[in-house]
Amino acid sequence: MIKRIYSVLLLMAIAFTTSVVFTSCGDDDDDLPGGDGTTGVHRIDIQFSDNNTAKWKATTIFYGMKSNGSYSSLYENDKQLPATGSTHTWSTDEMRNISVQTENGSRAVIASIIIQTVNIKPAESDVTVTFVGYVNNKRIATRSYTLPVGKRILTADFSTEDGGRGSLVIDGELVE
Repeated sequence: MIKRIYSVLLLMAIAFTTSVVFTSCGDDDDDLPGGDGTTGVHRIDIQFSDNNTAKWKATTIFYGMKSNGSYSSLYENDKQLPATGSTHTWSTDEMRNISVQTENGSRAVIASIIIQTVNIKPAESDVTVTFVGYVNNKRIATRSYTLPVGKRILTADFSTEDGGRGSLVIDGELVE
């Protein structure tokens, strides 16, 4: 079950990244809130309202893209993060507040996350994940998503390219 969920999350991140690549090729970047096509250092901070690992599991995946379409290196606390060879992503299964940024000359950083109850039983309390996007240290967008009581799995993504617009799926259903 966990491998299947991770695979779905990874596919969602890759599909979202593909849409970002095509968006960056058009000339509609000015129409996107926060997605003005700025090249530089892109960063996403993620915070959890409850990071009690006895109740929740989380997998977070990051992907960076340079303005020329190649892959961007990712950093946390000035330390370069190891990217996978095939997908050029960095992931963690730690449920903790995190801040990941690209190298200079980048066009986007994308984060995808899956949060689920440890025992896959309905949640007994809410958990909220908040994404904050920055370009060249300028805050461009904040989005918060909540896995409510009674639900089991939240999957969401966030990108600095499109001003923080992303998708949210709760228990397998797309939430608009």
